[in-house]
Formats: sequence, C-alpha cells, structure tokens
Amino acid sequence: PINVTIGKNMTEKNIRNITKISDYEYRIDFADGYDPTIQDLTTGLQAYWSFNTSGNTSDIHTYTYDMTNSGADFTAAGKIGGAYDYTATEFPNMTRNDACGISDWPVSFCGWVFFNNDANYGTLFDLADDNDANANIAIQKENTDVAVLYHRHSGTITLRSNNTIGGDWTFLCAVIANDNLRKLYVNGNLSNTSTDNKDFRVGTDSCDIGRLGDTSPSSWADGKIDEVGLWDIALNDSQILALYNGGVGLSYPFDSGADITVQNFITQP
Repeated sequence: PINVTIGKNMTEKNIRNITKISDYEYRIDFADGYDPTIQDLTTGLQAYWSFNTSGNTSDIHTYTYDMTNSGADFTAAGKIGGAYDYTATEFPNMTRNDACGISDWPVSFCGWVFFNNDANYGTLFDLADDNDANANIAIQKENTDVAVLYHRHSGTITLRSNNTIGGDWTFLCAVIANDNLRKLYVNGNLSNTSTDNKDFRVGTDSCDIGRLGDTSPSSWADGKIDEVGLWDIALNDSQILALYNGGVGLSYPFDSGADITVQNFITQP
C-alpha cells in the first residue's frame, strides 16, 4: 500500500486513482483534475549529509558513509537547518577513503552552496583517485563565478554553467549517466551537457565535500555547504526539479510540505 497524507487545500475525496508510471514515478489523479507527478528520490540514494546539527557529519540515509571533518565550522544559518562554513585559506574538508561506495557510472550528486563572491575556485563535491594528481569528477565554482562540472583523467572535460553563482544559496547537481553523457544543473534547470567520451576512473577511492581530493588537494570551498546527496543512478530532470523544490529545497527523507506527500515520495504539481 501507498500511504497518502493530505495537506493544504486537499481532502481525501479529491483522490481518484494512484498509478505507477515507472520505478521512479507515481501519479495521483484527482476528481477535480489536479494531476501532479510524484518523484521517487530515495531509490539509488547512496548517502545524504544534512549537516543540521553541530558536529554531525553523518550520512543520515544509511549511516554508512559518515564524513570526517577537518576545519569546516558549523553554522546554524544553513539552507535548511544548519550547514558547514568553509574558509579556503584554512584548507577545510570533509572526506572518506572509499569513494562512498561508488565504483562506476551512473552517479549523481547534488547540494546547496553559498559561495562567497570574492572566492576563487571552490568545490562542492568530488570523487577522486587520491594516488593521482589528475583524476576527479566534481562540481565547482570557478573564479569567473560560474558553476563547473569538472571531469579529468587522461584529459579534462569542463562543463560551465550559463549563469553566475556566488553570494546567494545555489542548488547544484551533476549527473553522469555513462561514459558519453554528463549533465550540469543549476537551481533545478539543465545548464550544460557533454557527450564527449570519458570512462570511470579505475582507482577512484576518495569522496570529498569542500575540496578536490586527489593526491594534491586543491580548490577548497569558501562559503557554506548544505544538504549534499549522492545517488548511484542518473537522476532525471523531474527529480532534480523536485529536489530544488521551487528554491525552498528538500531535506532527507524529502517531505515537501506540498499539497500531497506519499511515503518516501515527493509531489511536484
């Protein structure tokens, strides 16, 4: 059974039918014609770090991929609840040495950042080979204040966003579906796509929030990072838009506060 909770201006009598569209989507049909699609945001979820309380860098999804924090400071002024504040000159990072369980494509990672306007390069999330100085897949801010999906080993693929970031909360997502498809999203919208060929780096063993974590760490974040999620699937456009949630954002377990919430699912009208 699917448990439906009614909110706002809806009543039980409005629900006519619930239909499974795919493993990732359900649809609720209403007597009055209201017909939202519900996005499954937990299938494929590998880890989620909400950073809601001081000292807590746990993976709150499975508690398998807790981060070790070095130098990032807790702040209560996050996007949703608390966050961690990074000062690049102090070389802060959160890291693990197991790639957070990721060993191949597909992979998606998303998070909220409030990078300082005057900051140079800063990293939201990175998967790297910590025995190689040139092996990363990451989302960053460039010194030109654009978001970047940065993929390097045996050459580099750089996807730059078509809009600037910095000085405000921004939602960034990277989706790498396979060797020939990677996408960069900014605030819920697809910003750039690459179909150049580049395979998953065998030897990827580092999972970092706030820096590039290869053998020569760099690109430390300068600003706040919050609500970071990692998936072992390629999130689709609708799922990323649901996570953005009109700029309000969502935190695991992804209850939206919208008209309808369905157990482990989120509604977007």
